[in-house]
Amino acid sequence: MQEHILNQVYNMPEVHTVIIDFSGVTHVRDQSEELLQGLYQSLKLLGISTMLTGVTPILAQKLVTNSTRIQLDRIYSTLKMAVRVLIEENE
Repeated sequence: MQEHILNQVYNMPEVHTVIIDFSGVTHVRDQSEELLQGLYQSLKLLGISTMLTGVTPILAQKLVTNSTRIQLDRIYSTLKMAVRVLIEENE
């Protein structure tokens, strides 16, 4: 998945931000943090910012309990909030 995202973004120079949406996700594997951080770092090297959305209270609690450190540019509770911010920034 990471390779596909990176190739798609690289071939679309008009893309400035990638939204990673966790809506509906209730379980996160231990490897997920590493994969997410790898994607973030790779996108950063391409000059792409990232937004994480859809983090529910249950998922947030699990991530904190597992001591997961998520480093992304911006985090929003809903996809709608993130899209609204992007629209406002581009007006």
